Amino acid sequence: MADEGIQKQPDPSPDMETTEARITEQERLATLADNVKQWVPATYLYGSLSLVHGKMLPAEAFIAYLEKFLEEAGGPTDPIERLLLEQLAFAHHNTGLLYIDAAAATAIEEARVLNGTVSTPDHRQHDRSTTQVRQASTIQQWPERERQQAKD
Repeated sequence: MADEGIQKQPDPSPDMETTEARITEQERLATLADNVKQWVPATYLYGSLSLVHGKMLPAEAFIAYLEKFLEEAGGPTDPIERLLLEQLAFAHHNTGLLYIDAAAATAIEEARVLNGTVSTPDHRQHDRSTTQVRQASTIQQWPERERQQAKD
């Protein structure tokens, strides 16, 4: 018989199938988490600005904008720095909306309140916080940069 030397592979055990399913589920969840990281912040920006810009800018434009903004800001890998930069972008654009509302105000008191809101120290504190996080991140990376430069 010609098949005598060929061993049949064992059927996969239920444990193997469970492990493969678990890995597949973990990969699916990791992909969804990446989508949340990339798309959800841009949808917040789109949601707040689409009231003014209407259909002139599709949601994809906000995804591309935020990606480019983060890239131009140095492509932060620290999740806290990334969140602070995203919030800075939100604050910047939504501040513009407050200025629009102030300019369109029909009562002087309404304009005063809106203009006062955009110039409060709390509003500007966010920028200082982002700078402090970036400085701390640079300090933490400094020894690694020194080692890299020594190698080169």
